[in-house]
Amino acid sequence: QIFRFAVATGKATSNPARDLKGALKRPNVKHFAAILEPMRLGELLRACAAYKGTYVVRAALALQPMLLLRPGELRFGEWAAIDLDAATWSVPAARMKRQRAGKVNGLPHLVPLPAQAVSILRELQALTGNGRFVFRGERHHGRPMLAGRLGVAPLVIETQRRTMLQTWADYLDKLRKGDAQ
Repeated sequence: QIFRFAVATGKATSNPARDLKGALKRPNVKHFAAILEPMRLGELLRACAAYKGTYVVRAALALQPMLLLRPGELRFGEWAAIDLDAATWSVPAARMKRQRAGKVNGLPHLVPLPAQAVSILRELQALTGNGRFVFRGERHHGRPMLAGRLGVAPLVIETQRRTMLQTWADYLDKLRKGDAQ
């Protein structure tokens, strides 16, 4: 299309991609389910809050939609990266979705922690704070908990702000209580 446009506007004399039509296969795109209605999100949040598993898993289920971290970043989170007094979580550049140079030389991604997240993490610190991982494995405390899908869409807001995350966490609280749409 670009070359056809270039030919049509006189910027090129021919379309070198003309013979490629049909040669390239379309990518196989998978669409992931997402909850788009606030009432249904509230239902999911209430179901997560009612989950009877360990506190470590319940904390992960509460923090995942609140912090908008990729599931792997949450699961492999280390206490050394969290400053509860400053209410920030520092994700190392090497673990970010970046090109190699950005992973090696880039700055960490600072995730502001809303008050609800700090509260959950302080409680969790009493259980797992003496180890490396925030969400340690139940059987093997030196490893993170097992991977699982926490129902979060794969697209994550990359640029986060403290006010936005606090507002989002407050909104999730209202949905969990069934108060808002």
